[in-house]
Amino acid sequence: MKAPAFLDEWRAARRRKAAGRGKQAAALEAILRTEKVFVHIPKCGGKSVIRDLYGLPEHDWFGHAEAPFYEQLLGPSRFAAFHSFTFMRDPVDRCRSAFEFYRTGGFQRPAALKLAAQLEPYDFVSFAMSDLLADLVTWQVVFRPQAPRLMLADGRLGVDRIYDFAAFGAALNRLTGRAEDTPVAHVNASQPYKRAPIPEAVTKRLHDLYREDVILMQAHGLLADGSTT
Repeated sequence: MKAPAFLDEWRAARRRKAAGRGKQAAALEAILRTEKVFVHIPKCGGKSVIRDLYGLPEHDWFGHAEAPFYEQLLGPSRFAAFHSFTFMRDPVDRCRSAFEFYRTGGFQRPAALKLAAQLEPYDFVSFAMSDLLADLVTWQVVFRPQAPRLMLADGRLGVDRIYDFAAFGAALNRLTGRAEDTPVAHVNASQPYKRAPIPEAVTKRLHDLYREDVILMQAHGLLADGSTT
């Protein structure tokens, strides 16, 4: 049985009080000040959003907390009143970015270095077709699908707007009130180089593994049927 609304709001007030005393106090203050709630999906430009929209260093944020966390933190009424949003990325491009990030050691922490050792024998194509990726999709934070992070406990989509990572700069500029053609410096971006085309079989495999992402992005006009990256 669902708790009464006043009880949800009371619990949220207690969570905000605790957060206000912790290391994410600045993040909570920034959300309350801007009335914007950002759900940070890994490898979708989140650090740039946190810096440019909220004026915070990434480590002061709520990590990769999912939509239900913010509803419980803010309370249902405030969460519904604020503008909640995220960026989603073509699953093929996002998976390749995650592979490149971890294959070079990520942030060089022990877990990332362990994963880098597992990835060392692979190129991206062989990794995309491997059982290792199929396992990582079920639990590893950067390789997990995007769509489930956005769903509330009752099955509703927990953000008002999904922005397309393919148009990241223009969308972030609109959110921050800057001119749309203002250059945006990406934080933690992969080093640019000429990438090999993705074989059709790999795209199909990744769209199967990330079927929930494909369906949600297509529903919001962000990914065409049969899209390749």
